[in-house]
Amino acid sequence: MIFDMLDCGGCKTCELVCSFHHTKEFSHQFSSFKVLNKEDGKGYKILIVEDGDKLNIACDRCQGLETPLCLEYCGKRNTLEKFINEIKKIS
Repeated sequence: MIFDMLDCGGCKTCELVCSFHHTKEFSHQFSSFKVLNKEDGKGYKILIVEDGDKLNIACDRCQGLETPLCLEYCGKRNTLEKFINEIKKIS
């Protein structure tokens, strides 16, 4: 799932905490989130990996935690939460 997050500042904290959830390491490589530059306009595109493969770990919405780590640490939590909830509806 890819969506525009107009108020995202591009800090990539979501990527780091997501990778920590999956691997106990802070590495953008192991994140289910990818913060991508937009060609035009403000904000960023956010890719959430829904189907894992040998290169990507699928988002599990931080199963076992009350609040997904990406939401807990995102400065724009309200916007991100809308998209995380969309994943819940699809899964």
